This record gives sequence, structure tokens and C-alpha cells, in this order.
Amino acid sequence: MGFLRLVLRSLAHALEAARVWAVAMYAVYGLPVLILASKSPGFDAVMAVYGLAGGGLIEAWTHLVNDYFDFVHGVDLPGVSGTTVYRKHLLVEGYPRAKLLRLLVVLAGVVLLMAFVAAAVGRPYAVALAAAGLFLGYAYTGPPFTFKYRALGHVNLLAGWWLVNTPALYYMATGSFSAKPLLVSLPGILLVIAVLMGDNIRDLEVDRRAGVRTLEVILGKKPSRILFAVYVASAYAAQLALSLLLGAGMLLPLLSLPLLPSAVKAVMSDPPPPNTDPLVARLTLTFCALESLALWVYV
Repeated sequence: MGFLRLVLRSLAHALEAARVWAVAMYAVYGLPVLILASKSPGFDAVMAVYGLAGGGLIEAWTHLVNDYFDFVHGVDLPGVSGTTVYRKHLLVEGYPRAKLLRLLVVLAGVVLLMAFVAAAVGRPYAVALAAAGLFLGYAYTGPPFTFKYRALGHVNLLAGWWLVNTPALYYMATGSFSAKPLLVSLPGILLVIAVLMGDNIRDLEVDRRAGVRTLEVILGKKPSRILFAVYVASAYAAQLALSLLLGAGMLLPLLSLPLLPSAVKAVMSDPPPPNTDPLVARLTLTFCALESLALWVYV
């Protein structure tokens, strides 16, 4: 009972401190993959939800790891980083580091336990996929990898969400692997990287003062904003290409365009507002939800 209480308390802290919109974005990003999986003869709805829940825990864990190392490196400080202004940050609010580390260990243990259970019921690659997700989540800011601080945050996100989590979701739902999920999730991952860029552009000066060399710090404001625009334009271009392959119904995500001006305005503002990345995330959530609907109805 004591261990169960520790697990439940750890999950409560994780949900309280993690970027709720980021975990929601992960879930909605995964919906097109699950809709595609539902059309496979091997689709298992229970395993699909189970896999999505496990991936959501990995996402929450990753954000807590990022909070820990950003705090250690002086990036997240009271009233300094935009992220700490509009959401809960355990360490900034005085939560002991030792307790956060214990929380991270418990959450990682829960994820691996879920993976072993999945392996026991017919998903033998679940453990390897979960371990890969945890590794990439840690490597984003954790030593000795520190991809974020070496201008490799975009690569890390592409690898974690697109190359690992996308096939993993499809595998958990169907018991098989396919290249199709990578195809339908390409526009979504480009917008997810744009969300990361919104966060990093907003925090560019804070990161520079802390000695954190994100890609945005290296490029500077204007080139970073151009690259942001390239990611967003590429997402919509990729969706247009999907409509040529899968039918005109795949144009449905274009209905998210009315949300684009507010997201672009936030990123282009100087300085960007504290809620810059949630505004880009709102666009991404809407786009991916509409793509899920298009796949469900038209494909």
C-alpha cells in the first residue's frame, strides 16, 4: 500500500507540474496514427488507449526532466522564464530537488512496468520502445547528451515524437509496424517543432544569458522567426501533398488557418508574450484534431 500511495502521489505531482497542454498536444498528435490503426484488421482499442497513456506519461516525465535541468542551469527562475509565469514549476516554487528526482524515478518505473505488462500480453517490442522514449526524453536536457543545449533540440523532438513514438503508437494499437503512420503524422510533427521554436524564441535572451545554446540562440531572432515560418508553411504544404495521395478530404486541417495569425503574431512580437508556445500549440491541436477527423471520415 505504501508503494501504491507513492506512485499515486507521484502521478498527481506529475500531472500538476507538467505542461498540461503539452501532454494534450501529444495525445491529439497521436490521434491520426490511432485512427489509421483502427482501419487495420489487427486493431486493439484497449492496447491503443494503453499505448497512448504510456506515451503521455513519457511526455510528462520528459517535461519534468527538462524543468529540473533548466532550473539547475539557471534558465527557469522565478519571474524570468516565460514558462514559469503561466504554469506551475515545482522547483521554482521551492519543491525539494531530491523529491523531484524520486518522482522522476517512480514515473520512469511506472512507464517501464506498463511496457513489461504490454510485452506479456503480446507486444514484445514495448519495452524497447518505452526505453527509447525515456532515453530521448532524458537526453533532451540531461547530461552528457544535453541536446537542447547543443542546438539539437529539433532533432531530438523529431526522433522522439516522430521516429519513435509514432511507430510505437501504431505498434501498440495493431501489433505491427508500418511506414503509413510516419506519412500521416509528418504535418503534425512539423507543427510540434514550431511549438518548440515558439518556446525557444520567447526564451531566447534568457537562454543566452544562461549559456544555453539552443538553435534559436545560435541563429538569432530574425533567422529563427524565418525558420519558424518555414516549419509552419511546410506543415500545410505536406498536408496538401497528403490530399493528393489520400483524397481531397485531407484538406480538412486547412480549417485551422484562422488560428494561424495569432500564433504568428506572438512569435513575431518583440518580446514574444509568455503564452507564445500555447498559442502555437492551439494551432497544432486544432490541425491534428481535424486531420484525425479527415482520416476517420474520408480515408
